[in-house]
Amino acid sequence: ATMMQIFVQKLSGDKVSLQVPRDGTLADLRKIIDQSDLAPRRYCYALAVGNVSLEAKPETSSFVSLGIKTDSLVNLSAEGEPLAKKLARMTKAAVDSDQTKEIIKQWDKHILDMMSKILSECRDRARARFDFADVLVYTAEEDWSKDIRYGLNDGETLGSRIQYYRRKINEQL
Repeated sequence: ATMMQIFVQKLSGDKVSLQVPRDGTLADLRKIIDQSDLAPRRYCYALAVGNVSLEAKPETSSFVSLGIKTDSLVNLSAEGEPLAKKLARMTKAAVDSDQTKEIIKQWDKHILDMMSKILSECRDRARARFDFADVLVYTAEEDWSKDIRYGLNDGETLGSRIQYYRRKINEQL
């Protein structure tokens, strides 16, 4: 891989030149920094290009997508927090911001619409002296059979959307 030079500047103002692969990623940059003495061992550090923090960027982000090119300046600030503690905090924040409750609200609203359709059709059939009704409630889409997992280590599941709909509709019939 072709290499390029970038500069990493610490909070102290010290600038260090690094050779990085031109087609590298954020993970590559972190590995190079980890192998250097730029940041204290086992402690976290944050990276930024200009005023843009790289903390929320995927590790697979390319240098190009991050705005890192030859002679770019990357700011490094070492945080006084052990890596394990920061990772635990990040994991908790990700679990706490889980959107599963919003998915359930959306699905429950859809179930209410389906139940209205089912009840309406059943009433019409009963008035016509039939004790059964065939009601097309939904047409499943491809991703409806995928399990929706959430919680720490994805340890909890709603099941698939189809399973959830069937279970909730059967509870109401």
